[in-house]
Amino acid sequence: MSEPEPPLIDIPERLDGERTMLLAPRAGLGAEMAVVIAQSLSHLRPWMIWAQQAPTAESAELVVRRMMADFIARRDLCWQIYARRADGSPGRMLGGTGLHRIDWEVRKFEIGYWIRPDATGRGACRRVGAAAHRPGLRRPGGAARRDPLRLAQCKEQGGGQALRLRARRRPEERLPRRRRPSA
Repeated sequence: MSEPEPPLIDIPERLDGERTMLLAPRAGLGAEMAVVIAQSLSHLRPWMIWAQQAPTAESAELVVRRMMADFIARRDLCWQIYARRADGSPGRMLGGTGLHRIDWEVRKFEIGYWIRPDATGRGACRRVGAAAHRPGLRRPGGAARRDPLRLAQCKEQGGGQALRLRARRRPEERLPRRRRPSA
């Protein structure tokens, strides 16, 4: 069975969790995103190259529309993270997440995220990591198996969130371990 072209791979625009939901970018979101980024700037600055200065509503809208185009083309898959209300509707925006540097041949990607400071320490990144890497990543006709990524650690470090994911890989694909400097 041949692989479908990436734009034909079904990827949900909405992923629901028990307390959070992920929504694909949509037009008109720029102003809200600009406010959340501006409120989170000191928290994001050490971790995100794009967060060195506060965006305007217009510049954030331009980014959102580029994310929409990339989502449709399956070049980059971004979602905004929202708290989920009891009725299932999106509540407050908590941040963003995405699957980046996607290789559709082997269904390989990097996962990234950012989350506003007042939403840290509540398990949101654990739920986001679990939700964001499940859609459309199995090969068509492939055996049903657990996704190859596991959340290894998610904790606050130095005023920012650090998320490390471990991939189960064949020995020849494993990356060398980084050694911690001895203190």
